[in-house]
Amino acid sequence: MELWSAWNACVETLRPACTRRVTFEWMRIVLMGLCVRADLLGVTSLVRALALRPDRSYLRLLGLLHSEALRLGPLTALWIRFCRARFTRYRWATPSSAWPMA
Repeated sequence: MELWSAWNACVETLRPACTRRVTFEWMRIVLMGLCVRADLLGVTSLVRALALRPDRSYLRLLGLLHSEALRLGPLTALWIRFCRARFTRYRWATPSSAWPMA
């Protein structure tokens, strides 16, 4: 449960990208499904992975993915800000600069 609490705290930073709370909650469900799904068969894989009722969730998930309430520009900016704040930048060395040639 500690892992999901930490995960949820990270996802909360993306909240401003959604115009409504319900939109954010559906986005949270999508992200959770992406984390736990076992196959790559689209939205149905999210429904199966989270044991959602297909008759009630499938169209709502599709609606979220096409909704203007989930604003891609702000979501992208928040994601970039999140990654920069939490992950260390690494500088990759090319083989020629990493090891002197003999």
